[in-house]
Amino acid sequence: MATAVRWIARVLGTLIVLLFVFLTAVQGIPSPSSLTPAERLLFVAVIVMLVGLVTAWKWELAGGLLTICGYVFFGIVEQEVLLPWVFLLILITGVFFLLSWLLRRRSRPAVRK
Repeated sequence: MATAVRWIARVLGTLIVLLFVFLTAVQGIPSPSSLTPAERLLFVAVIVMLVGLVTAWKWELAGGLLTICGYVFFGIVEQEVLLPWVFLLILITGVFFLLSWLLRRRSRPAVRK
């Protein structure tokens, strides 16, 4: 079960990162001076989510937490509880990474000294 959850999260995370890379390649990165302060904060939140998805490949707990924190920060700045579907997919992926970490941690045999 843990392996399946881990690979679902990895595939979703990879597809999301590739989508954002593609969109950035097509549209380019906006100049920070052309953004409003709120848009700058949203940009930072998206970067935190994407870094979290990449980090979760190696460190599921840290990456999952970064992803979820980026989503929450984005929601606070945007003043929305439920964001558009792509951001909900990012949140679900972050939760899957945390679930994978938890399942893998529970399945390890206890080390006795």
